[in-house]
Amino acid sequence: MAGASGGDRVALIADSSPEYVAALYGTWMAGKAAIALLPGLHLEELVRLVRHARADLVVCDPAHPAMAAL
Repeated sequence: MAGASGGDRVALIADSSPEYVAALYGTWMAGKAAIALLPGLHLEELVRLVRHARADLVVCDPAHPAMAAL
């Protein structure tokens, strides 16, 4: 996974889909810790959770409002 190094935390903000499963599996295969976040949460809550988890990378649908805030 480009942009992440060993032990990094990757926040995944996505609905259940084949793309989500691929991102989750890719995160694990790269030796990273996956932080699954529900996309239906309020934007402020997502931002708080990503920052609290100290995520090194955020994987999110480009159309999701969190992309602008993170």
